[in-house]
Amino acid sequence: MYFPKVTRPRPILFDLGDTLINFIATNPLPYIEECTRLVYQRMEQDGVQLPRFKSYYRQIKHRSYLAFAWAELRRREVDLIGAMHRVHCDLRLPADWEYLMLLADRFYIPHKQLGKAEENIHQVLDQLTAVGHPLAIVSNTMVPGPLLDQHLFEEDLLRYFPVRIYSCDVGVRKPHSAIFRAALRGLNARPQDAIFIGDKLHLDVKGAHLLGMTTILKLRKGPMPWRGPRPDHVVRHLQELPELLRAIGAQYVDDVVVLDGYPAPVQPLSKHPGPSYARAARAYRLHT
Repeated sequence: MYFPKVTRPRPILFDLGDTLINFIATNPLPYIEECTRLVYQRMEQDGVQLPRFKSYYRQIKHRSYLAFAWAELRRREVDLIGAMHRVHCDLRLPADWEYLMLLADRFYIPHKQLGKAEENIHQVLDQLTAVGHPLAIVSNTMVPGPLLDQHLFEEDLLRYFPVRIYSCDVGVRKPHSAIFRAALRGLNARPQDAIFIGDKLHLDVKGAHLLGMTTILKLRKGPMPWRGPRPDHVVRHLQELPELLRAIGAQYVDDVVVLDGYPAPVQPLSKHPGPSYARAARAYRLHT
């Protein structure tokens, strides 16, 4: 038995909104009426017996604001399908999961139209995957995962990211460590070997830094905020990423145990003792 040193490309985790896809507006609340009207029109086309639009919109708006307030209070993610399900049950409208997912797709259309993929992102991701960097997405979102996957497919980004962790599926939001750990497990990576890239100091940088990941802040415009956690590095555009990786080191050293001529990688995710890990593990188990 011996322990050779093997160098591997570092895993890279990306935020989605305003990192990979830039949105004109990130707050969904001002667009609730427009989104609700599209949902209402779809149900009209399907011949569903409906109340007046104002009544339906009032219920959706009330449930949406209540869901956002409750999620903020509990530090959990907004459940869009759950909020729509409660409204439809109250109004005796179709409330099966498949139909609500179809309506949620209509609800997401105005937000999707506000988004545009980062400039030259495909060339950047092609370079990273050619070198062998494992890639993942970690995103705070109330939009169901299948709809975001479809959006990524339409932007020709889905093929780059075999691991995609959405807060609506995990149940917790960044900066909670459980959502980062879910992505690291999917990549079979250790926090200290990984890099996280996002645009929000208190969500992306803070959460990744607490786990020991290298952090890169995408600062689209304006000066660096003088308050909040400090990122390890800052970029204005993702096309700066390959050059930055060459400067900071794009590989890490992995220990491989060789038994009888066959390499067996050491388990990369060590469970660090302590209450913070225990809370994160419990939260992850409860919401998956």
